Amino acid sequence: MNLYKIQSNDVNIVKEKPFKLEKDIQSIFENNLSSIMDLQLVKSEFSIKNKRIDTLAMIKIYEVLKGTYTLCGKVSAKRNY
Repeated sequence: MNLYKIQSNDVNIVKEKPFKLEKDIQSIFENNLSSIMDLQLVKSEFSIKNKRIDTLAMIKIYEVLKGTYTLCGKVSAKRNY
């Protein structure tokens, strides 16, 4: 599937730029989690119970209680099996 960039009234195909390493893609993804997926990075590259997790992120949920703001979280993870 092609990606397109709109400039004025012209539409141009965006050229593919391949990544040499998976770590390069992971770094860009983690550095832009908030913009891409509205997530907050918790931890990068760690193991728990013999499972390796590349990127652990948290969904930001804001609650308003009696005029105060509270930050709650729900954990989301990408696992590498």
